[in-house]
Amino acid sequence: METDPVRQFALVVAPSLLIGSMLGTFRGFQALLGPRVGYVLAFVCYWLIWYLAFPLWIMRGTALAHLFLVLLTLWGNLPGSVCSCCCVPPWGQL
Repeated sequence: METDPVRQFALVVAPSLLIGSMLGTFRGFQALLGPRVGYVLAFVCYWLIWYLAFPLWIMRGTALAHLFLVLLTLWGNLPGSVCSCCCVPPWGQL
């Protein structure tokens, strides 16, 4: 497997970027939209960027996509309420 210096650098700076970007995102959304709605939207951004887009880019989509397929087959046996609580926990705060 070949190494990609850009991805390696991204992994090194990711913790600092995560903290800085999310601090600004949470504060900004809460200032613009109020504490509850701002928190939920910032949390959605957090999940989309740092738990979905960034790992997909780092792993080039293959291993992570397979993991999601495995989880979807496992979640097919769970009630819908359990799956929704696992996917979107902050909606109960509205």
